[in-house]
Amino acid sequence: FTAEGMMLHITALTKLESLDISDMENVVNDDVIACISPRLTNLNSLSLASLDISDSSIHLICSYMPTLTHLDVSACVNLTEKGVRVERICKKFILINIPNFHSI
Repeated sequence: FTAEGMMLHITALTKLESLDISDMENVVNDDVIACISPRLTNLNSLSLASLDISDSSIHLICSYMPTLTHLDVSACVNLTEKGVRVERICKKFILINIPNFHSI
């Protein structure tokens, strides 16, 4: 399974409402999120747990996924407190699983 193959299949599913690509750390990264975010604007739920993504992915998700209410970025070790604060600005979230930061 490659990043290119996954992006090709996922981006064709423009009416997709829920996506769990957690634990695919060898396939999914910021580049993949940058490719799929503008095309999956109908997502309500997205699980990215344990992926190698950074704050830039969070910015894209908040920008392109207006219907997203559930986001799981737990165990994403490259996220920073600054990126998580951006998530909190997106007040549309009902449920969000984030890394444990003590000062937020």
